Amino acid sequence: MRPMKPVINVVSLFLILVLLLISFPKELGEVPEQDIARWTRYPAWHPEIIGYNYEISDSLVLLAIVLTIGSSYFGLKWSTEPPKQQKYISYLYKDGTAIPTTGFILLLSFYISLTGMAEITYWLFDVGKLWSVTGSLHNVLEVAILLLLHNGGKLKSNLTFAWLGGYILLITILSMKLSWPYDGIWFKIQGLCADYAVIIQFIRIYFSTRKNLREANDEQLPLNTDEQVILPTSTNKISYDEFFPDSVSHPDQLILLILGSIAHLIGNIANSIWIRSTLAFQIFQLSYVVTWPLYAYYIYVDTHCVGMFQQKRIYLPDTRRWKVICVIISTFILSIGSVRFAIFVQSL
Repeated sequence: MRPMKPVINVVSLFLILVLLLISFPKELGEVPEQDIARWTRYPAWHPEIIGYNYEISDSLVLLAIVLTIGSSYFGLKWSTEPPKQQKYISYLYKDGTAIPTTGFILLLSFYISLTGMAEITYWLFDVGKLWSVTGSLHNVLEVAILLLLHNGGKLKSNLTFAWLGGYILLITILSMKLSWPYDGIWFKIQGLCADYAVIIQFIRIYFSTRKNLREANDEQLPLNTDEQVILPTSTNKISYDEFFPDSVSHPDQLILLILGSIAHLIGNIANSIWIRSTLAFQIFQLSYVVTWPLYAYYIYVDTHCVGMFQQKRIYLPDTRRWKVICVIISTFILSIGSVRFAIFVQSL
């Protein structure tokens, strides 16, 4: 690699970020009046939604809550009872070190659970300063997942938890102190940063794993030749294992993470750009219906399915400093760019 390539990439992305920030108008123009939350009567982080139907909205929110709670239950069940047989265990592989995915899928389960709590408080409080207390927990779990993957499968330092706690305080304090619409914009930008970063990381992991599996020889990673035989526990009782998958075309299960994170982002962007649209809010609510069952199903596949190799290795991507900086700047560009586009749409 050319020695100047990292510098050129970082500087180029930084200049794009600066130009994007400069493009913001000094004045936001006419700021729409905040809507009032149905139950608390507090100001919400959105204007009045045109043609909003509470019955339809409540139905979608209830569906999202039920599916998220169900996904949380099964996710926690599967992640807290890790497989004992070697062939079912997945490993995060980095720099020659393999660490079981136990911590990753457990964190993913907590992520689903805290999102379920955020959905319930969304229905009770609507999005706003009060809701941001639980909404920030959803975001901080995304950051925790990113840190765990960056560190090869472990949250290595006690300082990590201090940083995560500080991040929660930063989100909450600024959300409380800033006035409308800057409080909502701030919360949206930091949330989109985490959403974009999760997608980028999952995509990088998928392609890194595919690349390394293609290059691995039989001695490094022998094929799995064990036959899968399922025997009923008794003649009078059906073995439900017969109805569930027990193998996976590794690493295609990682696509579940990519699809789930993209669905979540689509919903988040939709109601950020078209803040008065009923359809946009319905897309946002439906994205929760899709995302968390996909994550829960990934946890099932990770813990209950064997791959074509004797070890399910998930190769983590390159974490050289310049690449990490590029990813971070890219998430800022994408997040701030989404908000900038939303402001442009509102000005039309």
